[in-house]
Amino acid sequence: MASRSVPKAKVQPQAAAKFQALSRLASRYSLPLVLLFLLGALALRAADLRADPPPDMSWSTGPYTDEALDTYSARNLVLYGRWKTDDFLPLVVYPLVNYAMVLIFKVLGFGFIQLKLLSLAAGVLSVLVIYLLVREDSGHLAGLLAGLMLATSFPLVMYSRLGLVETTQILFLLATGLFYVRGLKQPWQMGIAGLLGASSFLLVKASAAFIAPAAIGAFAWELVVARRDRASFHTMLRAVKWGAAGIGVAICIWFLAVFLPYRASYFEYIMRHSLTSPLGHPQGVLGYLANTFSIGLKTGLLSRLAWPAAVGFVTLPVFAVGRRPALRYLALWFLTAALMLGYMNYRPDRYELVLLPALIAGFAAALARLLEEGTVVPGLNPSVPKTVLYSLWLWPLAAQAIVYTRYLWGLVRTASDPVITGLALPLALATCFAGYTVARRFRQGIILKPRAARVIVALLAIALSLRMDFRQFSDWFRHRTHDIVTCCGDMASILPRDAVLAGGWAPVLLSCSNKRALAITDWANIEDPVRRYGITHLVTAEGGFEEELFWKLYPELMIRPLDVWRGQIGNTMLFIYVLPKPTQPRAAEPSG
Repeated sequence: MASRSVPKAKVQPQAAAKFQALSRLASRYSLPLVLLFLLGALALRAADLRADPPPDMSWSTGPYTDEALDTYSARNLVLYGRWKTDDFLPLVVYPLVNYAMVLIFKVLGFGFIQLKLLSLAAGVLSVLVIYLLVREDSGHLAGLLAGLMLATSFPLVMYSRLGLVETTQILFLLATGLFYVRGLKQPWQMGIAGLLGASSFLLVKASAAFIAPAAIGAFAWELVVARRDRASFHTMLRAVKWGAAGIGVAICIWFLAVFLPYRASYFEYIMRHSLTSPLGHPQGVLGYLANTFSIGLKTGLLSRLAWPAAVGFVTLPVFAVGRRPALRYLALWFLTAALMLGYMNYRPDRYELVLLPALIAGFAAALARLLEEGTVVPGLNPSVPKTVLYSLWLWPLAAQAIVYTRYLWGLVRTASDPVITGLALPLALATCFAGYTVARRFRQGIILKPRAARVIVALLAIALSLRMDFRQFSDWFRHRTHDIVTCCGDMASILPRDAVLAGGWAPVLLSCSNKRALAITDWANIEDPVRRYGITHLVTAEGGFEEELFWKLYPELMIRPLDVWRGQIGNTMLFIYVLPKPTQPRAAEPSG
């Protein structure tokens, strides 16, 4: 053993110096490269903001309607002088977004483009923050690769172009991780992490609550690691106090701005809109596991960035157990987010966006390790318990592999999701024990020594990912439509000045107008809205919820409805009906 260790100690520093050339270049040119990535991210996200999202972006109409619904409270404050003008009050779950949108509307005016600016800025800033976060424990090269992948990721680019809350939520979660990692050494920065982390679900979007167990688990892990180092342990104890103070500040802001003035609306919104899924929840353990393992499958979200998703998923747990607190935080982020999403049967694509940054970070760290060290498979100390645990991690991936290749499996071609979930476990176990055999054979890992080979493999992986992103973006850009803007223009000429347009599509159709829009959802503004709010016009999708509601509430008005406009947005046909003049005054009038 001694004879082997001597030459290894002599050769390794020289090899390390030789193979760190890319890392030094990444460090030297990181600033111009980050600026280049930020400009590229901005160009992709700001290109023709008046264009519609791709029609195959989601099975739901959320990409078309929800940017106006999420900022509905800000619209009310700007036009009518108060947040709450009817039963629908998204301020209570998206307070920070609505406050920011009020500022944008006040400075830049109310309009369709302005709706998107906050989300666009959050998407661009996320590129910078993920670079800084991954750089913390994986180096400049990994950080740059993460920034590049996030800047060009087609799903994140397209959703950043919409005025939705999810992109801002991702920015807050990434920033929380950045200050959390730095707070492990500088306790005062943990206070910022606590403020941002608590704000991500109290002030940005309630579904970000999954980050609480992720952050607690990551910090507890660091405490266990540092328990024998008295100085580090006391530093982390001080970080706990700072983190608690930051969380306390966020709670106080939420309590004063949201809970005290609007607590009834808050509980109603949470119960009816967040906790109660329109499609219910999975039944039984196998149903829950099948729903969890199908993350990104039914929506097609992960298949839009297949290479980063697959590599990132496989490598994240390996990085998490190493001395990499940033990637450990991201791995726990992914795990807790996936477990939360598995509870929902109603899961539009935008809900799953939160999974993508963690996968991109794992992909970037794996490529950087390949380039810097040549590591294809790291040196491991394999054991049967570890192998079983890793097979549980790969279980969802095995289930998705069966679904994608089910045409080759005559036995499971028509199998239900729980059956596929059950079949995937032995496949994951077999794969992991095959890896266990390889790991025992190559205990020092599998290293790709030729530098040219490393570069070729890494460039191939990057090229495949970028090709997929840019091909999707190019296809959308060449065939883009402007249906929403056209329909908004129609509203200016069709609807009278004192019109009150009601329906789930009303806010977005009037996003270029100060005419009154009343949002009707499956639970808000459904109690006699004509008499309560003076509705003059109804907009509904073909056979939509609003039409069914009005047939129940006002059959006498719907026997001979007057169709004054019809148009198509994406795959949805919309109709506007004129109603008899209201017998009561409207709830709110535009200020000025």
